[in-house]
Amino acid sequence: MQNTWTEEKSNEIVRLQKEGKTHKEIAAIVGADRHAVTGRLWRIKVKNGYVVPEASRRKRNTRRSPDNDQDIIGERSCNVCQNKFSYTSRYQRFCWPCKSKISHDGYSNYII
Repeated sequence: MQNTWTEEKSNEIVRLQKEGKTHKEIAAIVGADRHAVTGRLWRIKVKNGYVVPEASRRKRNTRRSPDNDQDIIGERSCNVCQNKFSYTSRYQRFCWPCKSKISHDGYSNYII
């Protein structure tokens, strides 16, 4: 089902939002999905020149580098390259260079 937003519908949802209605209430009045109303209001806002402030933009999740302030438990051999590395958790099995090479499934470069 594709909803065509007419100028009248767009003006109505903007008016309803200014009256303090929630997106769920607006969707019930207009006969659309709540997410469709949210998306349309966002597109109207951006079209009118709104730019998200740099400080509030969401940062992408990146893999953390090892913390230097963690207590080192001991030293062991990496399961991939066999080099010695200091570990901070009993679950660590890979040195940092090998860990950064491993894909999202966890074991593409793992040598058995």
